[in-house]
Parts: sequence; C-alpha cells; structure tokens
Amino acid sequence: MINTQRLIDIRELYGFSREKLASKLAINEQKVIQFENGVIDPNFIAIRKLTELFSVSPDYFFNVSNIPHVAIEESLTYRTKKKRSNKSAKLDKYELKYIDFIHYYIEYFNQFVTINHHDILPIMYNISQKYKSLMTYKKRMSSMENLASEVRKKLNIKNNKKMMYILEQYGVYILEKELSSEKDAYSIWVEDTPYIVLSRRGQSEARRTFSLAHELGHLLMHHDIDISKLTIDEYNKLEDEANQFASCLLLPEKEIKKDFETINNPSDPNSYLYLKEKYHVSITAIEYRCYKLGLLGTSQNNHFYMLLNKNKYRFNEPLDNKWALTVPGKIIYMIKFILDHCISQDKILASNGIRSEFLNNLFCLREPLFSDKYSSSKVIKINCEKKPVDISDYLQY
Repeated sequence: MINTQRLIDIRELYGFSREKLASKLAINEQKVIQFENGVIDPNFIAIRKLTELFSVSPDYFFNVSNIPHVAIEESLTYRTKKKRSNKSAKLDKYELKYIDFIHYYIEYFNQFVTINHHDILPIMYNISQKYKSLMTYKKRMSSMENLASEVRKKLNIKNNKKMMYILEQYGVYILEKELSSEKDAYSIWVEDTPYIVLSRRGQSEARRTFSLAHELGHLLMHHDIDISKLTIDEYNKLEDEANQFASCLLLPEKEIKKDFETINNPSDPNSYLYLKEKYHVSITAIEYRCYKLGLLGTSQNNHFYMLLNKNKYRFNEPLDNKWALTVPGKIIYMIKFILDHCISQDKILASNGIRSEFLNNLFCLREPLFSDKYSSSKVIKINCEKKPVDISDYLQY
C-alpha cells in the first residue's frame, strides 16, 4: 500500500487540486480520491506518471515517514497589492504545505552545517511586548516611528540596499516563489524560525525592499496573533501597521524631512528620483511618506498622482529596469557548501526518495544547484561532521 498522506502532501505542494491531478494522470477524479483514501493503490502506469510529474522516485510513495505539518494558518501573513477582501480572506493551504516542505529540508540540511548568524528572537520579543502594550490601533500607528527606529538601530540598518543581507544575517530564511498575482510576499514563523517568501514576478527592486520591511514588521509585531480569527477589517489594520512600520523603517522621519527641503516641486514624481536612489524604495512610497508627515498638502498629493498616471509610473518607475533584483543568498550558499564539503548529491536524493529537479523546483533556484556537477563520482571528500558556516563570508550585496 502507498503512503496516502505522502501523495496528498506532494499534490498540495505542487498546488494541484484532485481534479487537476486526475487530468494530469488521464484518469477521473474519483480514482484520485480513492488513491488518497487508501481504497485502491495506483497501478504501475499511474505510479510512473506520478514520479515523472513530481520529480520523485517510485519508492517515495511507499516511504512510511511523512513531512511534519509545522506551518499553521494562524501565523501566516501576506502583503497584497490591494486590500484584503472576502475573496482573498482564506489563506492558501498550498502555501502552508510549501512551508512544511521547505522547513523539513532546511532542518535536513542543518544536520550538516551550523549557520552562524545573529539572533532576531530577542528583538522580536522586545518589539512584540512594546507593541502589545499599545492597546488601540491609533496608538500603535502613532508609535510606529519609535518601534521602527529601535529596530533600525538594533539591526544596524544604514543602507536599505542591504535589507535582504541584514535579515539573512539575523536568521531569517528568505525564498522566492511564483505567487498569485495579487501577492507580493508573505511571512511566517515556524517554531523559532522566521521565513519570508517573495514573489518572483511583478516586483521591482524598490518594491522588493519595501516588501521585506513590511514582512519584517509582521514577523516582529504580529507573530502571536491568530490571523485566521481576524475579520477582514482587523486583518487590513495589521496590513496598515506593517506598511507604516516599513515606511518608518526605510524612511526615518528626521532624515526624510531634511531631504524633502531639497525638493523643488513636490508634485512632480521626477523630483523624487535622487531620493529613490538614496533610499532604494519607490517614488510612490517616498511621496506617500512625506504626505503622511504633512510635508505636502492634499492638492499637491493629488497632482502628484495625476502626473504619476500621466507618466505611466504606476507599474514601472524610472530606475526599475536598471536595478538588478536582489535575490536570496543564504540557502543557496548553504546548499553549495553542503554539496562541496559534507555529503554527496546522490546520497541526499536517495535518502529522501527524490530527484534533483524536485529540490531545484522546491527552492525555486534560478540556476539549478542539483546537477551532474555534484554527483557522487565528482565529490572528492564526503565528511558528515557538522560544520559551522559564517554567512558573512559570502553575502555580498
């Protein structure tokens, strides 16, 4: 008999409904339901199709161990391009399954290396306590400047371009993934490990910087809030708080006020270009921050957005096409180090019943790391003794 839970898990990892999997296997949906309920086993042809579809070996489905369910809906928050609605209220169970798999393999890789990094937990506990002491939404929003300033100081953020590097230094695992069109990113705590997942499409470098700061806000302030029990309005207030936190973190009040004095025409989007280069965030985010600080009036703000639309800057601002997208580095380096120094690729694949394409796809690697280069015959030394790795040696942004 196959392990039915393994079949369910990998189907959900790939984002397939039972109907879609049935279509891929050229069978009816009822048969997939029977497979997953243990009524019947897939025949040889179906097993072969499953292994090809999911990039695993046939024995994957007969393994008795399951991927632990560690990612819970209550902890997952995501940044969207628009306010959360009833249609988007239900969090995607497929994303939770993805995090289950990611966490399992991160823990697997951590058998071989110890990643030396700073600890973000003390910062989270401190900020979380201060956040919870603010009993109303109004007080939390008005106190965000102080919270963000404290975080900026503790993380030693001096250059927003280094945001991804700094977060990885502090133990955050950052990944890229194909997300639905309305999602920019999401974040989640799994036990004591924070994850941020970024969309691979539709993001500029400036927007990605803001997404990282936004999700950091969620991780630090909202980690113990049961997201699944919130109303739409309550959830949208958390989004407002994360946006305010990101704005204050990336554009400190004293500094942006001083820089605003050099702008000749606050209504002209092009007047903010040099500030975009300085702060590494979008023109829109900078102008909105200045507007909220009362540095320009309503008529100037309205005129700004009129020119923004006229210049077609809503979706593609100046510099967006010139700035290369910063991509996560910690996981890539960890995998490379393990393959070079600790264990052969073939042993990793065989012990997990998977193929190289499975891990390349799971971690959405832009350039496949699991390949013939790391086959057993080409690994000079295999040493399974756990090795310390200092991530500051390689993260060069």
